[in-house]
Amino acid sequence: FIRNNMRWPQKDVKIFLKNPDKKWKCYKKEFNITFDGIKTPFPKGNIQFFMKIIQGKKIQSIPVLCNIKVYTPVVSAAEQIPRNVKIEERHLRLVPMDITNFKYTPFTSISPVLGNITVKTLSPGTIIHMRCIKPVPDISRGDRVNIVLQRGRIKLSVSGRAREEGKMGDSIWVENIQSHKLMKVIIIGKGLVSPVKGESI
Repeated sequence: FIRNNMRWPQKDVKIFLKNPDKKWKCYKKEFNITFDGIKTPFPKGNIQFFMKIIQGKKIQSIPVLCNIKVYTPVVSAAEQIPRNVKIEERHLRLVPMDITNFKYTPFTSISPVLGNITVKTLSPGTIIHMRCIKPVPDISRGDRVNIVLQRGRIKLSVSGRAREEGKMGDSIWVENIQSHKLMKVIIIGKGLVSPVKGESI
């Protein structure tokens, strides 16, 4: 059950059952067994899930305790990577290590990390996980943007300056370059924004 519901490479995982002597009462009739309780595809460390024994209308839920040790190649910083730097392949390396007690789920492949931006300075050897990086925003603070307002067949467009960064669908503040008015807008494309309801150009 555990191995069928995890995404760690099978060869990198060792599973130790902690309550092998657990007992339960079973009646002399047919039964079905199901398992549930593992919430992540990357379980590690001490975990608990449940074995359910179903006999007619009677269901017994048996806790199963185990320890999952994971020793696998993970993505780490090959050199110091400053904050707000777009990550390239030269910044990274794969290093086999025991991550059983590591708090976060690290990346085990370099490709998903490439092209993202660091959210803090990463020292050499830092294990890379989701809290270390963020996607490149569609609009960055200080970018020049086109503020587009569509009303029926009438379309108005003026230039603005982004006061915040964001990605498609985010709501950010921009400044109208001509009037210096601040307005709330929604990002509708690369360098394109549209005023939120109630805002005017």
